[in-house]
Amino acid sequence: MSIVQNLSTDQINDSLGAAAEKIIPLTVATQTGNKWEYLYSRVLSFSDGYLLIAPPQAGNMPSPKKFKPGEKLRLNFKLKHFKHITSATVKESVDFQISTSLTLPTLKLCCPLRMQRIQRRAYSRVDLPDHRPATVTFWHGDTESNKPDSRILMPEFTGNVVNLSGGGVRLKTDHRQDRFPIKGDLMGLRLDFDDDNTSIFTNATVRYIDDYSSDQVIVGFQFMGLELTRQGQKNLMTIYGKVAKILKSASRTRHRQPVH
Repeated sequence: MSIVQNLSTDQINDSLGAAAEKIIPLTVATQTGNKWEYLYSRVLSFSDGYLLIAPPQAGNMPSPKKFKPGEKLRLNFKLKHFKHITSATVKESVDFQISTSLTLPTLKLCCPLRMQRIQRRAYSRVDLPDHRPATVTFWHGDTESNKPDSRILMPEFTGNVVNLSGGGVRLKTDHRQDRFPIKGDLMGLRLDFDDDNTSIFTNATVRYIDDYSSDQVIVGFQFMGLELTRQGQKNLMTIYGKVAKILKSASRTRHRQPVH
């Protein structure tokens, strides 16, 4: 079975129906300009071509975020051994009757027309060993922002990869630079693997920045849209291949260690 599957209409309906039946947790990503915000919700109901979800809210929000009809949301949820990724359009806010005595506010979404189902093993995270170094170059905007024919080239930042998965990368870098990114920024990113000179370009968002030392920080990036295009899926397979090799090598090393 392929790591990434594009689902048929029937498969999309089945997946959403199963998610609603189990009231599956849902991650909702929204974009404002060059910043992304990640909110949390649950799938409550799926019928008549519409999906009802709990009002999306971040942990630090006093109340749920409000959305207007027509807004686009990126959704992902985990079901069995797969991660499901899709986009949906807001229809309206409606009340959902749980029982004769209980009604909840919900967000009504149009049924997605496309959905990708990805094996969760593609998101296994590994620390990069010293003999498999990799670096990341990143800049504000997206992958198109720093092409040679761009009118304005954005300043570039670099860092060394700490760990990697199909969902994102964690790196160590010097933060003492002008216009250093902050949480939520959309960035263009080039991931370079030194062992075979492979390079991957993708869009990513800054999920967190943690202090490491007086001059360095750990930055966590989440890849955006890898599963939506053929090239992105090819890049996802390349990353999965790298992760699988490291896991296999680590397993061999453990088995070779003498037993005392």
